[in-house]
Formats: sequence, C-alpha cells, structure tokens
Amino acid sequence: MWKDFFYYSRSERRVILLLLGLLIILGISWLVCWRLYRTEYVRQEDSAEIDSFLASVKQRETAYAKRNYTASGVRKGQEVVLFDFNPNTADSVQLKKLGLPSFVVRNILRYREKGGTFRTPEAFARIYGLKEEQYLLLKPYIQIPPREENKQDSVCEQVKIQRIEKYPKGTLVALNEADTAQP
Repeated sequence: MWKDFFYYSRSERRVILLLLGLLIILGISWLVCWRLYRTEYVRQEDSAEIDSFLASVKQRETAYAKRNYTASGVRKGQEVVLFDFNPNTADSVQLKKLGLPSFVVRNILRYREKGGTFRTPEAFARIYGLKEEQYLLLKPYIQIPPREENKQDSVCEQVKIQRIEKYPKGTLVALNEADTAQP
C-alpha cells in the first residue's frame, strides 16, 4: 500500500530528475555569483593609493582643458575670416580660414574626390562632423552657382548619328565587289 503512494511513472521520474538537475545548476550558479560579486572592503593602505590615482586623473583633466582649443576645433590664436565661397571649388586653405576643423575639411575634400557635389547649401550641412552652429554661421556665405540644365542637350545636338539608308527593294549588290564605305 505504501508502495503505491511512492510509485511514479516513467515520464514523472524524468520530470523529477530534470527539476532536480535545474535546482542543482541554479544552486551552483548562485554560489559562483556570490563569490565573484561579494563586496570587498578597502583597506586603509589601499585608500591612499586610490586617492593619489584620482588626484592624478583630476590633474590631467585640468591640463587637457587648458589647451588652446575651443569647442569648435579651432585654435584660439587662429583668426576666422568669413567670406563668400563655393564648397565645390574651395581648397583646404580657404576652408581652414573659414574656421572649419581639419577633420571636417578632410571630409569635404574626400567627398569631392569621390565625385560628390554640393547642389544646395543644405547639402553642405550634411558633411560628417560639421556642427549645426558652424553651418548656420557659414550658410549666408555659401555661393553655389546654378547648374546648367541644358548641358546634356547641347552635347546630343553636336553629335548627330548618321543613318544609313537601305537600298530599295529589288536592288542587286555584287557581294565580291561590295565595300562597307559604299552608300
């Protein structure tokens, strides 16, 4: 009678073994996490070393902030001159005089090398690294000449394809004496 109470079918035994296995895995992972992530207390000797490290980091940050660079990437001593320019033809010296950082100038020149052109001033604003305030400052000075829309038409008009007229039906041609240049 008591055997009937503790008897489990084959599928029930499999489920029990699976649950026991999961319980053991969870217990082991909890022990590992507890050992790895338990809080450690800092000793007095170590705290002095940590304080000196933090002081040196703070000193480097202040030294870096004292450099002669402004937020836009232009040196403080460099004079910014605003003038009308065409971003499709301006060279690197002109772009640097406008106050653009060197990496933005490089991006503009690479864009043009790959065949890109600026058709509108808004297209100039999409250059990678160009900040919005820099674009708004330069926007009134961007001069892009209008494109020639009829440029392709004039080329097509200059080159006219000569059509070769067919011989009328019934014309006999001597194949041994025929020439390709003959009309």
